[in-house]
Amino acid sequence: MEQWIQYMIEQALTYEHIRKLLENKKWRICLSEKEKRWNLMFQHGNIRWIKDEGDHCDLLIEGTTSALLKLVRGEEMLQQLMKKREIQVKGSYRALLFFESFAWLFEVNTQQI
Repeated sequence: MEQWIQYMIEQALTYEHIRKLLENKKWRICLSEKEKRWNLMFQHGNIRWIKDEGDHCDLLIEGTTSALLKLVRGEEMLQQLMKKREIQVKGSYRALLFFESFAWLFEVNTQQI
């Protein structure tokens, strides 16, 4: 999972249309499975993977590693995974819309990983 998150961050920042989406934004999006949590900070045109386990998340996305990988790899959209009840989401609706837009605009080239 860590490898995919790092790859997603590196690749996402190469796309100008995604950098524009990130301008003037500050969101902490947390991906969580039973025993692990990955915190992503989207802030001022940048994305960072934060290793601290702080409690605050603007959006918490919980699911199995398999479901989270589908999301991070771009294999399935957030709303599809929610409808199938493979992931649960808690947090602000605006953060949900932001992350859905980010995921929709971002396409992972799985051949390179």
